[in-house]
Amino acid sequence: MPGEKVSNEAQLAWLVEKLTGHPSFHALRGRLEQPAISFMIGHVAADGSRRASQEKFRQFTEDIILIQSIIAKLERDGWTYALKQLKLALTISGYLFPEETIPIDQTTHMLLIIPNAPQTLAVLQWAKEYMPSVTPSTVALGKAELLFPYLPSLSSILEEIGGQWEDQKTIYIDIDHFSTAFSRAVNKDLSLPKRPKIHRSEGGFLFPSRVHSPYVDEYGWLIPLDRQKDFLSQIPRPDQDKLTTWHFHLPEAAIHGQFRGGTAHISIGIHPAEEHSHWQKTHPAFTSADTKEEHGAICWPHCESYLGDYPQDNLVFKMWR
Repeated sequence: MPGEKVSNEAQLAWLVEKLTGHPSFHALRGRLEQPAISFMIGHVAADGSRRASQEKFRQFTEDIILIQSIIAKLERDGWTYALKQLKLALTISGYLFPEETIPIDQTTHMLLIIPNAPQTLAVLQWAKEYMPSVTPSTVALGKAELLFPYLPSLSSILEEIGGQWEDQKTIYIDIDHFSTAFSRAVNKDLSLPKRPKIHRSEGGFLFPSRVHSPYVDEYGWLIPLDRQKDFLSQIPRPDQDKLTTWHFHLPEAAIHGQFRGGTAHISIGIHPAEEHSHWQKTHPAFTSADTKEEHGAICWPHCESYLGDYPQDNLVFKMWR
């Protein structure tokens, strides 16, 4: 009824039930972001005949009318949450509703690999908490010292490069000196001596896809399972013991354009193991199958704002080209 308050969960349940097996929704899903000219070209019959092309476009317009009736109901009843979810599903290729699952044969088994994961996670967490909050020119030594257990070389590098002074009993480090020391310590204490080379394989897949953050460059990789052997062949056996791996079964439709197109925009979130079952229920298609080092992971190939209640602070990682 219009004006009646309905929970987000109830709205989504109604919408999913309405759309399950709906041929018009299936025909339009993930396609309405295309310009009108793309649709017109896409609905030209394979043989180019006018009659067949008109019939193909007529079916498209009928699909639009049927879905529009659902949109009208959501608008009329004020179901803004369900309406937002429907818009996302219609305009974003590979978008899945919260709690929606897909058959395993429509997924690609992917691996998130991070060397020296316990230290790397701690360093990235520190950077996320303290680096954005520093003054434009300094880092307090007391905050920098929190990194010493995870970056053993940082203390000596800071002493070597200098750039410190005291003000009201607090020692500060010039931000340029600290950034230099931080990068050197990360390369020395966290990075593998030999990093895998990046190359373009069949189908345009960049292998392996590097994972970056604003503070630590290339601290991990995202690769398909069937390339794991090739990946490990580039890493000396002693260093392979330093690798931690999270497993994902990611929807092919969601990742296809990201990995084989231009620049990839993948958000990778890390959350405590005790929260993992919740995120597996909420985003089952994008959450790791396992937890490692007391953490689970999520690999999200869409805009971060579409992740709903997943804490934005957990999105400490990015996967770029």
